[in-house]
Amino acid sequence: MNHTFKKGTVGLGLGVLLLTGRAAADDKVVLTGKLPPAGLVAVETGTNEMKDMPMTIAMQGQDLSGTMTQKAVTTETTTYQGPDKFTKELNSSVIEGSVTMNGQANPTPNPPNPLEKVPVTFERKDGKWVPSLANGDKLTDLQSKALTSGGADKPFEADAAMYGTDPHKVGDKWDVDATKMPTFGSLSKVTGTMKCELVEVKEVQGMKAAVIKLSFDISGAPDTGAEGGPEIKIHMTGEGTTTRSLDYAIDLESTLKAQMDMKGTVAPGVEMKVSGPMTMSRSITVKKP
Repeated sequence: MNHTFKKGTVGLGLGVLLLTGRAAADDKVVLTGKLPPAGLVAVETGTNEMKDMPMTIAMQGQDLSGTMTQKAVTTETTTYQGPDKFTKELNSSVIEGSVTMNGQANPTPNPPNPLEKVPVTFERKDGKWVPSLANGDKLTDLQSKALTSGGADKPFEADAAMYGTDPHKVGDKWDVDATKMPTFGSLSKVTGTMKCELVEVKEVQGMKAAVIKLSFDISGAPDTGAEGGPEIKIHMTGEGTTTRSLDYAIDLESTLKAQMDMKGTVAPGVEMKVSGPMTMSRSITVKKP
């Protein structure tokens, strides 16, 4: 959920695969540890949406009721340049939202993303991924904070936490240590329970892909990448499905539905509570070299 929700699994069985496109249940696959080959390009479109979520604001001894709506649509391109290097560019980021009180809708402020249309190159140095601007300029403070908030400065930690390095077969179920996830959806400082199941292996975009189901009951804080600010806590319960390429260890499709409860102090003397459903989806198109 960098910024952004993650990941998937697999299986293989040549005879069955040729006949049905699915893997035999006893074949095992490893879901992490690969980096796509140089020249592969992945174009991702993501949508996060909360619609007409009931909201209460308490201030100056009064409780004000209303609703909150927000929709974010992003497009991002990742170009792989070898086993230790890739470049990401946030092509577009459109966030629209409003708060409705007493029947009047007021747009919520959404400052521009400092990484929009800014290619960022990641290189693995001494076992760590180091980001830098592709044009050689120095990252600004805002850009550095945006990378931190999206978890982009730790590009594969969420995969490692969710899938581990052990092989899995169709039907396997495993627990995820949520505290090892740098971010999940809109959350950072994640705690709670997460469970995965490898459901099937099938062909997607001409690649073998694992279908993984996820359920979760987690808590955390808004993923802003900044210190200080509003003291807000978020609790989410829900489930999702990810389809993950076994050839390249990248996601191809992800969907998530959750119940979100958010509360906290948004300004001195102002308490806010928001509760309702939210959805997230990601679709990745792979252009092979």
